[in-house]
Amino acid sequence: MKRRCPYCNTELKGKKLVKHISETHEGKGSEFYCRDTCVRCCTDPGSPLELLLADIKRISKKLKIGAAEFFERYGAVLWTNIPGTALLIPATGLPFPCKFLVKGKCSIYDVRPLHCRLFPERLYIAPEPWSYDSFYSAGYICVDDGLTISPERRSELEELMIEDQRELEKTADFFNNEKFVYELTPDQLAEVEEAFLKISPGDCDRGGAKRRVLDEMIPQDFKEHVRQAFLDMLGETH
Repeated sequence: MKRRCPYCNTELKGKKLVKHISETHEGKGSEFYCRDTCVRCCTDPGSPLELLLADIKRISKKLKIGAAEFFERYGAVLWTNIPGTALLIPATGLPFPCKFLVKGKCSIYDVRPLHCRLFPERLYIAPEPWSYDSFYSAGYICVDDGLTISPERRSELEELMIEDQRELEKTADFFNNEKFVYELTPDQLAEVEEAFLKISPGDCDRGGAKRRVLDEMIPQDFKEHVRQAFLDMLGETH
């Protein structure tokens, strides 16, 4: 169904309108804002939040607990497929719905993770590999409506994205994630591909469904081994 652009009345369908608003009316319209009734980015199991080591240290300090205790109480190991391979790589993250979401509000907003500070605007600044395709028609009102970014805000976001890349590298070095990669067998890969075909592209929970399929492929003892290894490493931080 076509919708009308709120800035120029152009009628376009779906993602074409989102792209039109972002590119044609850059900096001319309303900046991004969270809708009072929307907590999708805190609850979507298909897009759990990857935590940087700096996030873990900052939030655990705020909570007055150790990094390992923070991870054991609030965190989880997230498994993500490396595109174009049969490899699943682990990362530290917050499973959703986020435990810090209290009565529809973030209870750690002042020290929230860097990726929270960047979403959803970074999708429009760096469409690759951060594309809004996987978020469109998945319950994210802000993505479905489209948004514009002022030059000032764009500059802020670009600085945050540089910081993000730097901290991602530090986090990867600390946890040595590649050491814990799990490789799907050919039979498992075929099973995953078959399961993915059964997931409707229009399913609002398609991301979560795909993650569950991948997670079920990994032996429980291997997952526990990786979780314990991450906990041990965090226990040595100060």
